[in-house]
Amino acid sequence: MAIAVLMFTFPSNFPALDAHQSRSMFHSFSLKSLGQVDFLGTALLLGASIFVVTGLQQVEFEGEWASATTIALLACSGPLYVVFLLWERRITSNDSRTEPVFPWRFAQSRLWIGIIM
Repeated sequence: MAIAVLMFTFPSNFPALDAHQSRSMFHSFSLKSLGQVDFLGTALLLGASIFVVTGLQQVEFEGEWASATTIALLACSGPLYVVFLLWERRITSNDSRTEPVFPWRFAQSRLWIGIIM
């Protein structure tokens, strides 16, 4: 269902929307605009976040920070976050068609880092 909604609402000229263009709810869908989505960055961020949340929930259920499950989940999330940040830096620094999930200019500004944290 989400893919069907995405196909009808995803703008065909993503990310550069013209200011004079009518912004109706339903834009024309194109495979070219879908090619600009950073699927790998999205998957890395989602995986790292799921590991962190699951690890913190395990602490709540088991009541122990030193359990093997909690340590493994939290240890797996760290490298995924690092790979995510490296990937986003690569996407931002290259003139690729892909739009980054986390533009690297946010990481270069103390103000943005403070807002994000």
